Amino acid sequence: MQINLTGKVAIVTGAGRGIGKAIAKALATANASVVINDVDLNAATQASQEIESSGGKARPAKADVRIRREINQMVQIVIRELGGINILVNNAGVILRKPAEELSEEEWDKIIDINLKGTFLCAQTVAKAMIQEGNGGKIINVASIMESVALPPRAAYCASKGGIIALTKDLAGEWAKYRITVNTVSLGWTVTEMTQSYFSQEEVRKFLLDRIPLNRLGKPEDVVNLAVFLASEYSDYITGQAIYVDGGCHHIGNARSIRASQEFQAFLLKPFGSHVFFQNKANLSSFLRPQVMICIPAKAHILSLISIFRMLTLPTIYCVPQWSSA
Repeated sequence: MQINLTGKVAIVTGAGRGIGKAIAKALATANASVVINDVDLNAATQASQEIESSGGKARPAKADVRIRREINQMVQIVIRELGGINILVNNAGVILRKPAEELSEEEWDKIIDINLKGTFLCAQTVAKAMIQEGNGGKIINVASIMESVALPPRAAYCASKGGIIALTKDLAGEWAKYRITVNTVSLGWTVTEMTQSYFSQEEVRKFLLDRIPLNRLGKPEDVVNLAVFLASEYSDYITGQAIYVDGGCHHIGNARSIRASQEFQAFLLKPFGSHVFFQNKANLSSFLRPQVMICIPAKAHILSLISIFRMLTLPTIYCVPQWSSA
């Protein structure tokens, strides 16, 4: 399948480095004209020059995704100089690793404003232009598996990425009538300039690799082919989706790590009914299949097991604080 985006104009936010830069380069390789947005104009300019030196079409655009005025100005310049906008990749984002009880209101606001508010403001502004042009469009939001699989301490980051998933679904429904598709690329643990030092720690790498079935960390290059596909006509019937690029850790990895953990043991039992009872009295009755009992430590978080139950589709699951032979 050969994807050709000749004649298409794409804006990629936060594209001065890392995943955004890799996506921008891939779109340019597919012949799109790419606008490299970044709050750091020097980084955006350098990325644009790299693309142009390889024969692609790119130009830098400085704008803070938290500020509507700057987004409006960027979009108007792109429309005036390039004739319109066909593709938007909302990639700009930041992360903060800090215990929730120590997180300041200013730190919370910064993460939410850049990651979630920025995604909405850019999508809204570009969608208005797409609607006015009447030719449809593609909006691709970049999220993370941490919208549903927490890796503390990242409370604000997890909340922002969870918001992007919900936002994507709503916008996909609202803008389908305009032939604007909205999808999310949800990344696993991916090595970028922003995360390189963190992932280079041996204990961190070991912890994560034990939970990734494909047994390696992600690279920006793992994401680009999916992003180009979602920007192309081949994805015209796909909208409102969150597609995971994570080496299998979002579903398979969680189950594998639990099965391997000494804190969890599975025992075959004869069936006792069709409901799921938890120590915290939550009642989830939608998991159906062989009779398995999962014993969990008293402090384990119940909600972290939901994805496991969905994958195993167990008919009768009783979660208790510890195993008893009685």
